[in-house]
Amino acid sequence: MAFALAGCQSNEEDTETSEETTSIDINDHVTDYCYGEGEYTDSSGNEYSYSYIVPEITDDTDGAKEINESIREETESIAEEGLSSVESKTSLICTKIFWEGFTYDNIAGIVIHEQIDWTNTDYYLVYNYDLENESALTNADLIEKLGVSEDELLDAAATAIRDKFSELNDDNKNMDEYDFAYEYNEDIINELTIDNIRFYANESGDLYICTEVAALAGAESYEYEIPLNITAVQ
Repeated sequence: MAFALAGCQSNEEDTETSEETTSIDINDHVTDYCYGEGEYTDSSGNEYSYSYIVPEITDDTDGAKEINESIREETESIAEEGLSSVESKTSLICTKIFWEGFTYDNIAGIVIHEQIDWTNTDYYLVYNYDLENESALTNADLIEKLGVSEDELLDAAATAIRDKFSELNDDNKNMDEYDFAYEYNEDIINELTIDNIRFYANESGDLYICTEVAALAGAESYEYEIPLNITAVQ
């Protein structure tokens, strides 16, 4: 199913970078691709605002094309499902897709948020692009450019995930579900590899991961954007 682009507002204000921290403006290389946005009322009288805007790298390079194609593959069906729900006046699941962009040391980090209405949570996609060499960066490429080792990254990620789990759940250690959730959280950590971890550096070189964290109620886990206790080495 194909949908024409609806009138979308620019995302530039959300992704503007500070001249004090970087001389590269993300908006010189990345723009909005809008599937559609607006407001509607479903057949039950529920009112929704919806907005499906993803990034598109404007550089005419193979690396940009590779990332743009991956973004479309990951987001197009979600946006089209939402627009189909608008057309049929059924309830929306994903109400918003938007993105953030960061530049650090000729690296563009792009984070896409897919917001789920009924859980009030986000799912994340992360892409990293080498502005100097005009190529998509693998995680192995990225840690080399950032001066961080694989062990440092995975250890910091494990600490961050455990700390987030404690922050969210330690007040409920007496719940029957706690031990199961704790073990599931450890499984999340143990399954992390350099190939599947989602991470990026902000304008200051501070590293962040986007990851699952186990939950005591609702779904088995929810996703969070969490700072790591390591910083890129120039």
